[in-house]
Amino acid sequence: MTTSTAPGQVATPLCLVPADVLAAASDAQLAQTVAAVLAEQHRRALADADLDALTEEAFATGFGPDGRPRRPWLAAGLVFCPGWIRYKSRTSHDCEFVAAGDVWVWEHPGVVRDVMRQVPGPKVVKQSVTIVLADEGLVLDQVAASAKQGAACQMTRAASYQVRAGELVAVTTRARAKPTHSRT
Repeated sequence: MTTSTAPGQVATPLCLVPADVLAAASDAQLAQTVAAVLAEQHRRALADADLDALTEEAFATGFGPDGRPRRPWLAAGLVFCPGWIRYKSRTSHDCEFVAAGDVWVWEHPGVVRDVMRQVPGPKVVKQSVTIVLADEGLVLDQVAASAKQGAACQMTRAASYQVRAGELVAVTTRARAKPTHSRT
């Protein structure tokens, strides 16, 4: 098998389709090949998945001691995205959820499971776990925000991740700049 590569293709003897075959393929053939590969990845991820057990494990390990979500993680072809909201009053809250592209992760077409639970305690706190298929190139943004006195949520920090070669890789981290005021 050849190890020559097309742009963006990693040189490896494990590659199923040689670069010269890809280069000669029509756009329609490439699209069908990508669809077939994704379908097989999805089938494998879900074939032996015990979604109930995976969900319970995600709730047990996906949150820190303070109840806030940890970063998303990838396992067995699935991405686990914990989320959280804590109400401070009827008009104020802190939250942290994951977005996939232009939608919240629970609205993404690759959702396998989405569960939200209320956490017992004096404050109203809800935790969620959303499980999505780990498609190559999927970009996720974990966004922390705060809303005060009925105003819209304001991002306080965000971190971006991307599925690359079966791993969830941190891409960027950003924080909302604090406004600076000068006295004259």
